Amino acid sequence: MDVDVTDVGAILIGLIGAIWGIAKTLLDRHDKQAGITRTEFDALKEAVNELAYMRLAERHHRYKRRGWAHPNEKRICTRLYEAYHSIGGNGVGTALLKDIQKLPSYPPNENGASDPDYSDEEAEGNDS
Repeated sequence: MDVDVTDVGAILIGLIGAIWGIAKTLLDRHDKQAGITRTEFDALKEAVNELAYMRLAERHHRYKRRGWAHPNEKRICTRLYEAYHSIGGNGVGTALLKDIQKLPSYPPNENGASDPDYSDEEAEGNDS
């Protein structure tokens, strides 16, 4: 039995096409069962992205005005940024996070130096 390379190629292309068609049908069926279309999902993703950006920008404004951000607050902002970035957030959020990370971690004491004895409970970043 002679097998021609073009026959094998045609069979492979046909199989790939069939697998793609089956996968697309299953994904479309899953989307329909989930009760949300791709357009709706994309819109929700964009809305969540905007809300994450707004929250990061609000925290940036608050901490910059205050002049410091507790390590817990910085961790919360990092987690928020990672979620924001994973769904398509851009470089503006990156700049905000970097700016927050550069802030002192504790409020200044009476001498103007950062006070490492500051209590974690006093930081407003514990509100996730």
